[in-house]
Amino acid sequence: MHGHPPYGYRTAAPADESGRTKSGGRTLEIVETEAEIVRRIYRDARAGWTPGRIAREPNRDGIASPRGGTWAPQVVWRMLRNPAYRGERYGVKRAHPAIVSVRAWNAAQPYPMNTKASLSCFDGNGRDKWSPPP
Repeated sequence: MHGHPPYGYRTAAPADESGRTKSGGRTLEIVETEAEIVRRIYRDARAGWTPGRIAREPNRDGIASPRGGTWAPQVVWRMLRNPAYRGERYGVKRAHPAIVSVRAWNAAQPYPMNTKASLSCFDGNGRDKWSPPP
């Protein structure tokens, strides 16, 4: 695994059947306090909230963003599009524990991946232009 783990996860060395740490690769393990925020984001997206509205809630509640600052619509958008939250890593399904089900992840997607609409959800000033389909 490369870089920082997604918000809601931490890296851990995998264990063998006896519980001893294996040498080699790292895996993702859920950080439950952060995973609750991730689940809340997906729940709100499924309810039709925009990334801007979703970002305002943790800011209002004083919850730090993944980088320790305030939440922005772009952060929420990237989280909603990240397949790691459904347990997928580098195209491998069930690569690690999922924070949200595949069904919940799919329901939170506003547009099909790689469409013009999905790539232009923000205007040039970082304001949220996304609105869910009817």
